[in-house]
Parts: sequence; C-alpha cells; structure tokens
Amino acid sequence: VKTDRFRYACAATPAPLFYDAGQGTFRVIDPSGLPLGIGHARYTNEELTFRPGDFLVLYSDALLESPGAPGTLHEGKFLNEATLCSTMLRHRHEDGSLDVGEAFEALIRLFKSHARTHIPDDLTVLLFHRLPTAA
Repeated sequence: VKTDRFRYACAATPAPLFYDAGQGTFRVIDPSGLPLGIGHARYTNEELTFRPGDFLVLYSDALLESPGAPGTLHEGKFLNEATLCSTMLRHRHEDGSLDVGEAFEALIRLFKSHARTHIPDDLTVLLFHRLPTAA
C-alpha cells in the first residue's frame, strides 16, 4: 500500500461496512449504483482513508436477507447493518483496535444462530484488514 487511500465503486451491493480504528467506530458505506451488466451504467469512484488497523467488510445479500429461524425469538426477522456492527464491536480493544478474527467469527456465529436452517442463497463474507505498521 503506497497511500492511505482506498478507491471503490459500488454496484447495488449490500452496504459495505468500514471500521475506522482511529475512531473505534463503523461507518456504513453508501451502496448506490446499478447492478453490473444493467444497461450502460456509469459508476462513480469514491475514496476513503484506509489507515493501519482499519478494515472493510463486504458480504453477500444472504447475510441480511435470510429470515430468522422458526420457533426462535428471531422468527421471520432479518439482521441489519447496525446488528452486524454492534456484534463485531464487542471485540474492540481499549486502544480502538479490533480483533478481526474474533469479530469475523462472531459475525458467522450470529448468522448461524439467527438463520439455523438451510439458507436459499450463497453466503460470502470478506474482511479486508490493513495491518498495523510495526513500531
């Protein structure tokens, strides 16, 4: 990485989640844009500061569009971005850094306890973590 900039364009994906380690907070990135392959769509490149310790979470729609399992408190309900972020924030250290491995595992456990049944769609979760620089 030569700069602290991350350039991206969205194409009607579920909203990416950006963790700012300096602030210790998540930000939901606007996923606006037409899906790829629809007409002659033009996409706008956006940029965000991507410093050591920050990470980006990309996921498929199954994470938010799989209803809660029958017979549970979540029956018929869906997960949302706020729930995903608060689940991962439970693994934040005092210095604002996040244990990315634990946060990822917590996200998957949340989904499995929520859906509990066969999901009718693929589930993909990607975390891009900019490693802190060595002192």
